[in-house]
Amino acid sequence: MVRVLGTQVRISTSFRFDVVSTRLDAQSRSNLLSLAQTIRDGRYDGRPLMLVGFSDGRGSAEANRELSSARAVAVLRDLETLIGGRFPEGVVVETEAFGEALPMGCDDTEWGRQINRRVELWVAE
Repeated sequence: MVRVLGTQVRISTSFRFDVVSTRLDAQSRSNLLSLAQTIRDGRYDGRPLMLVGFSDGRGSAEANRELSSARAVAVLRDLETLIGGRFPEGVVVETEAFGEALPMGCDDTEWGRQINRRVELWVAE
């Protein structure tokens, strides 16, 4: 994880999901619209972006990594659609997934599991 994210900075925008789903919640759909506009406005030209998926701790580590990867890819596809099918020249967006690593909340509660199911936006400095 340090190797992948070491030279990048996390942007405060996170995208959250329903349980065992790649469907974004309402706030996350709004966040994605804002990100699409920011990309169209040129804010990230020449600065690689990475959508990094995470899951809660329920299920096997392999299943959680696969689900977190699917979530990151789903956000990428939705973002591409909002942009118009392809990113502007000079904008590169990749995905990565770490499953249940780096929980933000305690998996013993539904609230904690919910905030752990996320995709974060990272950008090269």
